[in-house]
Amino acid sequence: MISFLSGSYTKQGSTGILKVDFDPIKLTITTQPYVNLDNPTYLCVHKDVVFSVGSVLDQAGIVLIKEGVIKDMLLLESKVPCHINVHPTLNHVYSANYHQGQIMIASYEHDQLNHLQTIMFPQGSKAHYVGYEPSIDALIMCDLGLDCVRAFRFNGEQYTLLWENNFPIGSGPRHCVKHPTKNILYVLTELSGEVFVCELHEQELIIKNKASSYPPQFQKPWAAAIRITKDGRHLYASNRGHDSITHFIVDEVGNLHFESRSSTYGQQPRDFNLLQNDQYCCVLNHDDHRCVMYKVNDNGSLTYLTQETLLEGVCVCLTAT
Repeated sequence: MISFLSGSYTKQGSTGILKVDFDPIKLTITTQPYVNLDNPTYLCVHKDVVFSVGSVLDQAGIVLIKEGVIKDMLLLESKVPCHINVHPTLNHVYSANYHQGQIMIASYEHDQLNHLQTIMFPQGSKAHYVGYEPSIDALIMCDLGLDCVRAFRFNGEQYTLLWENNFPIGSGPRHCVKHPTKNILYVLTELSGEVFVCELHEQELIIKNKASSYPPQFQKPWAAAIRITKDGRHLYASNRGHDSITHFIVDEVGNLHFESRSSTYGQQPRDFNLLQNDQYCCVLNHDDHRCVMYKVNDNGSLTYLTQETLLEGVCVCLTAT
């Protein structure tokens, strides 16, 4: 049995986070409630702790969950963050707030959250991703509104800016993934529907080239999520509007080569993830509530297996819970 958690918007019948079990033998998908929480639209896990974004009435922020029970909340924002991530050793958790143009950083200990720092960005900012990158010992964030990617480093007291790299105006950097062995960061731009191949250094980010995730002449790209296999040979991106997953082959220097596009059998694939050492792929189609499972073949191609209704699924969070 392969298990993961799914976040949701809780606007069309969902009551919070779901635990999802996929049986690769019987090809069945079953769900059960995990935690009742408003707007848990993104989740991450560190050891036995689940971190979620969420809200209570008109307050929003970070939620700490353990064994299916909410242990603490840090609700210092008026709008729900859109992304959350965790530092593997510092006990820091990070959230990115698209609506407020900021990232919030908290420390946690003994199931308690404590506010550490809020970094606010200039007007027009739409912070959409934040995550720690150990290869440069820095926090990386994508600003969809101001078309840039920034890096910050913790100096023992607070996070300070290392560098800021601009992307083409109107491209909208949304999410990114690091190559597992090369100093390459792949940045997915929502509004241009492209994957930028960038050299990642401690003091700068250098754009080398790019590849389109959408078919030529597609009118309104709306890219959502990006993943790379553990061996660094295959990269995938989800294409809302076209409702597909693009598969790229990663060559020996880290450049991308388009291989194929697979239907997501639903509308608005907001998130997807690779499961059980990249043997399977799960796609969550938000608009029509479809959870779709694929087999990942040896050549990286996707073979459809099965699907099931999953209300408002927007985040595939890997966990042994």
